[in-house]
Amino acid sequence: MDMLQCPSRTRSVDPRHGLTELDEILLDVVRPRVEDGLKFLVILTKADKLTRAEQSKALSIMKLQAGGGEVRMFSATKRQGIDEVATLLWDWAHPSSSAATNATATDGPEIVAD
Repeated sequence: MDMLQCPSRTRSVDPRHGLTELDEILLDVVRPRVEDGLKFLVILTKADKLTRAEQSKALSIMKLQAGGGEVRMFSATKRQGIDEVATLLWDWAHPSSSAATNATATDGPEIVAD
């Protein structure tokens, strides 16, 4: 499957080591397609290995480099970012159901009768 034909993609990066040459090439190819609606996510892994200040700095730098893509910190060990990444990917994969969920959430409480 061609990576660029899929409507959304993810890429994980260890922020302690920065982007690889392949990461740079992929971002160069993907960035211009964001205007056409391409969605992509860069997951900064190993967040538990960084201080809060280092996480904030890495996140800011990657957001600039991503040029319109989504960027999230992630640590499987500390369970940081798991729900956020899962929700974002679900919303991308199910755009109609996420719009309905958001509408329901803003319309007020749902009353269910048994």
